[in-house]
Amino acid sequence: MKYKSTIFALIFLFSATTLVSASSTSSTSSKNIQDKRIKVEQRIKDLHATSTICANLNNRIDKRISNFGLIFKKHSNNYQEHVSKLQIISSKLQTAGKDVSKLNSDIAILQVKIDKFNTDKLAVETALDNTKQYSCGDSQGQFKVALDSVRTVQTTVKADDMDISNFIKNVLRADISALSK
Repeated sequence: MKYKSTIFALIFLFSATTLVSASSTSSTSSKNIQDKRIKVEQRIKDLHATSTICANLNNRIDKRISNFGLIFKKHSNNYQEHVSKLQIISSKLQTAGKDVSKLNSDIAILQVKIDKFNTDKLAVETALDNTKQYSCGDSQGQFKVALDSVRTVQTTVKADDMDISNFIKNVLRADISALSK
């Protein structure tokens, strides 16, 4: 028992002197350890911030998909109503004895433009769905490339929308007013 307490005292004395000498000679190593600890804590904070940003971004993409679908349905319904009204006007003008061949060809052109709009809109939805396959923050730039492709296709859809609106305003209204006289 006497030896155990002596051994314990020696071990305690040796470890205390080692700690004191290590702390006095390696203050730079403790600073390095502290710097590494700070870097690890910062990385953990960055990862948490990245996961929060990615979650918000995925929510925004889901909202964009649903909003884009609603806006598309509205545009598509409006365009189909225009075509229906134009067909009614064409039949009324034809029964009145007017030559509506130009109006009918313009209605066919409008239908082609609407079909192109619908096709491009589906391409946007597909591109938005493709962004979901990449993990935000871990995709090494592929997620950003997919988002950029969505923006590119979305500008095509906007151009299609403007083309249809301009065609209705400039061409179809002029044809109808010329036939109405």
